Amino acid sequence: MKKKRAEKTKKAVLLMLIAVILGFTAAMMVYSFYYVDKVEVYDMKVEVGDRAGFDVDNKTLAFGIVIPESTSSTRYFSLDNNENYPVKVEFKTRGDMAKWVSLNQAAFIMEPGTNMTIPVSVSVPYGTKTGNYTGSIKAVFKKYKLI
Repeated sequence: MKKKRAEKTKKAVLLMLIAVILGFTAAMMVYSFYYVDKVEVYDMKVEVGDRAGFDVDNKTLAFGIVIPESTSSTRYFSLDNNENYPVKVEFKTRGDMAKWVSLNQAAFIMEPGTNMTIPVSVSVPYGTKTGNYTGSIKAVFKKYKLI
């Protein structure tokens, strides 16, 4: 009886060990295919008002004064891939103006040594209260390998 129990325990431990090794191997394969290389965050701000206006702040993506559902504003920022391998860039928006932001592409591949200018537009929906709104765009750079 004790032998059977000890044998079952050994089998259970062996199965758990195999599962851990397989899980670790799968995680390493995923990690080596895509992994976060760097993250850049760009702050944004817009003023909602009853007239259009400019904001020349060059430290943020400042969209100026925008009239709800009447005007939109577009700003640009630059991305560089100074690595010797391609990277996949993915964007994530946050903040109280995140739903108003549009990008031409949510994700794309940048080849080594390239620079891209990214347009970012803001369109404020009708009924939005006047005031200042902020947010950010996070650019996540992941090492990209072709299989």
